[in-house]
Amino acid sequence: MTYSLFQLLLFFDSQSHCDFQAIYAVLEVIDSQIILDTEKRTLIIQILREAALFDIEYIQAMPASVKQALIIEYQKKLDDKNSKQ
Repeated sequence: MTYSLFQLLLFFDSQSHCDFQAIYAVLEVIDSQIILDTEKRTLIIQILREAALFDIEYIQAMPASVKQALIIEYQKKLDDKNSKQ
């Protein structure tokens, strides 16, 4: 799986606004003694994707309408953030 620098920066910026919830969730999975090691990778990827950290291959497989909706949503958040500054 590969990510662009922009995707990583955007992810960490968004996490800073929600108390790093996804990062803490990933750490809980890693530290878990209950979750099997063979299941951890899949669960971590699922958590990251739910937090909008999409790997390039995942983005390429998305329908164009979904990509466009994501871009519009990110632009709204960026515009809101910039208008508050």
